[in-house]
Amino acid sequence: MYTILNKKVLIIGINSLTYRPKTYKPLHIMINYYIDAFKKYATFSGRAQRKEYWTCKAVFFGGLCFFSLLLVFFSRNVSAYPWILGAMAIYVLLNFLPMLAVSARRLHDTGRSGWWLLLPIFPPGWIVIFIFNLMDSDPNDNRYGPCPKKKVSTKK
Repeated sequence: MYTILNKKVLIIGINSLTYRPKTYKPLHIMINYYIDAFKKYATFSGRAQRKEYWTCKAVFFGGLCFFSLLLVFFSRNVSAYPWILGAMAIYVLLNFLPMLAVSARRLHDTGRSGWWLLLPIFPPGWIVIFIFNLMDSDPNDNRYGPCPKKKVSTKK
């Protein structure tokens, strides 16, 4: 029961502050995947699940959007452009190797070599890589390691 303008009103429905669907992923979990990519910044071996790959890419592109908004915000102040573009270039350079490594691990998860990342050199190649990244994980262990989706049972 809520009081609005001295009238008692009963609001019926789902409390939007407490209801969360099953697929709800808090921001800190997304940031953890991004930090894990930096912890394994030069690890091209192993496997990365779809959610690890796509959350890393989402956080990375979110950072690019932040710098783009800074450019728009400071559009009248031309002297700020070199600083913002310099910071954006540093951001991209710092993220290049971790994003490349997580992309290679994602291809390993689908059973393909990381060398497939050279395919976008040719014009339609990025479409093939995009489709590979959308595919589900190889459910079995492959030459790149065990399936990260399998839960290890502790029961004896």
